[in-house]
Amino acid sequence: MSAPPTFAGQPRPDLKPTDEPGFFQDADGNVYMADAPASPNGNGRPSKLRRYDVAKMLREKPPDIPWVIDDVAARGHLTMLSGKAKSGKSYLAAGLAVACAHGGGTVAGIKCHAARILYIDAENGSAEVHRRVRLLGLDAPDRFEIYGAAGFDLARDLGLIAKLVEKHRPELLILDSYRSLWGGDENDSASVSRALDPVRVLVHDRNVAGILIHHANRAGHQRGSTAIDASVEHLLLLTHQEGDDDRRRRKLVNTDSRFAREADDRWLRIDADEALGCVFIDEVESCESVRTFAAPVVAQLTTEIVAAISDGAMTLADVARAVGRGPKDGSVRNALGALQRDGTIEKGSDGRWRGCKGANPPRADAPLHPPDGLDDLGPEQDDGGLADALPAPACRCERPILMHDVEELRCEKCGHNVEEQDR
Repeated sequence: MSAPPTFAGQPRPDLKPTDEPGFFQDADGNVYMADAPASPNGNGRPSKLRRYDVAKMLREKPPDIPWVIDDVAARGHLTMLSGKAKSGKSYLAAGLAVACAHGGGTVAGIKCHAARILYIDAENGSAEVHRRVRLLGLDAPDRFEIYGAAGFDLARDLGLIAKLVEKHRPELLILDSYRSLWGGDENDSASVSRALDPVRVLVHDRNVAGILIHHANRAGHQRGSTAIDASVEHLLLLTHQEGDDDRRRRKLVNTDSRFAREADDRWLRIDADEALGCVFIDEVESCESVRTFAAPVVAQLTTEIVAAISDGAMTLADVARAVGRGPKDGSVRNALGALQRDGTIEKGSDGRWRGCKGANPPRADAPLHPPDGLDDLGPEQDDGGLADALPAPACRCERPILMHDVEELRCEKCGHNVEEQDR
């Protein structure tokens, strides 16, 4: 008798083989891909390669995306949900999961399918978990397993989660949060890959939908190395629109997806009402009616860059990604140069940018030079010649004022309107 199939090294004798070699099926019809078969490859070791039947793939239609939560989490794929502290990302993930545990339904316009849930919580203690379970109205404890985690390291202890997945057989695995479950350097691409790649492999091999909750930086962008994009397959960002007077309204943005078309933006309101003892997650209108005034590109980027760098030293590529731009974007390099000249940030010998001690944050009410409208400045220059290629220091509207007429005053350098009290 042949040995039972294994998945990430764990035997699964309960699974039955399908018509496709290497694939197995459980009693509920869920299909799993086993580890490489233990057939020798010529040197007595198991083969690490498996041939796909391309002819069969061409004959048959690819399967539909196995969404557990539409546009949010699919079986066999890893999603990262990022948001600033207290933005409601944990409430959103848990609220959607509760709907799945209750047999499915719609939450804020998002369709949830029936699923068993495994939630690993490293953010909150037992008292807070207790409070949230009650607020979320969970009424299916047999389909919603929660484990607390302390001193956990994804790069070292993922096998513990794999054992829980084998025990409880969830369709949805939620890890809350990335920083609390891993103590490595999130700006080090090699370290990030070593921590996250095995998580992606786990959800793929177990055919589980994975959601990894992560904190955004102060500028509201996803925090950490660009290696996150390579390890995670579906990226979501939960934000609060600047200028929106509704403090509980959120925008859910699907910033990237490897296996599906990016979903349209969604507008939600997340409100934990202690008095009523419940959490409301509702679909709402966008805040397009809120009037906002966009600062010139460089002026806006300086504020976002300072906020991003406050989380730790960052490379040029990481800074650019943190503010939603490419590493060769001329405006990013101009903003870095302006902040460096102002003494707000500095570049260390390791090539990373960091804040200067005692530096004041840049003013957001006056534009910096060059003005809006700059495109890419061409090929990225080496850092030694960066300062010479950058424009004059940031304008603070403290230069000579040119009077265009009796009633209007403008800064001679940047054209900014200057009120009488500013003179």
